[in-house]
Amino acid sequence: RHATRKLKADQVRKTLSDFGVSIRAASWKGICEEAPEAYKDIEEVVAVSVNAGLGTLVARMRPMGVLKG
Repeated sequence: RHATRKLKADQVRKTLSDFGVSIRAASWKGICEEAPEAYKDIEEVVAVSVNAGLGTLVARMRPMGVLKG
């Protein structure tokens, strides 16, 4: 919710474009929800999960695409 209140869709689109990411969304809110600031640091999430014994680090993957609906 923070992202949709604090960020502008054009700013998010530009930031994602700078990372080589294309985005299409039905609304500006949908674009803001995909802002990098809206996500937790994956390195930290993985470290906490491994240290808590919830999982084992096996591979590092890079997403090629995301479809939400």
